[in-house]
Amino acid sequence: MAVPQAQLAEAFAAFNQLSQELSTAYTDLERRVAELNVELAAARSARLRELAEKERLAQRLTGILDALPGAVVVLDVTGEIVEANPAARDWLGEPLQGRPWREVAGR
Repeated sequence: MAVPQAQLAEAFAAFNQLSQELSTAYTDLERRVAELNVELAAARSARLRELAEKERLAQRLTGILDALPGAVVVLDVTGEIVEANPAARDWLGEPLQGRPWREVAGR
């Protein structure tokens, strides 16, 4: 059973066309992946800058809190102490962090 020459040529032409379309799609996909990698790197860099700035701000606020002569106690929503400055620790004693405010206030 011989395949006519015209059918064979048509099949090769279709194969070549599909191969070219696949190659183009793959090239487009590679380009898009590269673009997304650049975007991801930029977003990661921006996020790291934001985190560094927040860390600097937190350190500054901690320094201010520690320097205050008055006692400062920070509570979470459940009423537990999450932070206290040195004046609060001197006045109220230890332990403070993680303790319920009601318990500490009764000291």
